[in-house]
Amino acid sequence: MILTISATVEKFDKEQYMAAVKAEIRKVFMKAGQKFLLAAIPRIPIWTGMARGAFRNAEDLFGKVTNDKTSGVRIRTTQGRGTAGRGGGEKITSKYRRGWYYTPPGGQKIERSPQSGRPFATPTDKILDITGGSLASGKTTFYFRFKVDITYFDKFDTEKWGAFKAGGEAFVEYVNKNLELPDPLKFMTRKQVK
Repeated sequence: MILTISATVEKFDKEQYMAAVKAEIRKVFMKAGQKFLLAAIPRIPIWTGMARGAFRNAEDLFGKVTNDKTSGVRIRTTQGRGTAGRGGGEKITSKYRRGWYYTPPGGQKIERSPQSGRPFATPTDKILDITGGSLASGKTTFYFRFKVDITYFDKFDTEKWGAFKAGGEAFVEYVNKNLELPDPLKFMTRKQVK
């Protein structure tokens, strides 16, 4: 007499699933970051360009953003080449002024320009944290962190501009509408045991 027993064992591949989750979250966060910039940057006036220039770190990560042609909103963190903005030229326009200075708390006076705003913002490599954790520990937190540490920016953004509030709302709205996590059942493998 021969007795044969066979069974199908299903195994969940945690590593592949977490990799797929992180890839999906990164994709959605990158697009949401563009929505953040689209909502925040137009609210910040260009006086010397320093406050807007601080957003270049986020723009380097998420890519340059442009709004649709019908709205007419110009989305740039700094002026174009040859003006006193990104190219560092000497041209002074009605939107851009030279000769203004900023003294950070405990620091030395620096000229306000788009380039001088960048060191006061979260570095590009620290804006997104998609490391997440593991399914086994139950910790799967992902972060979008962006801060501009310019004292007058904090004051005016809270009182007048509302750039971070509008940008944060746009970011959250996009993530809530577009984040679809992968189906865990696609990461099950079957193995027949005899």
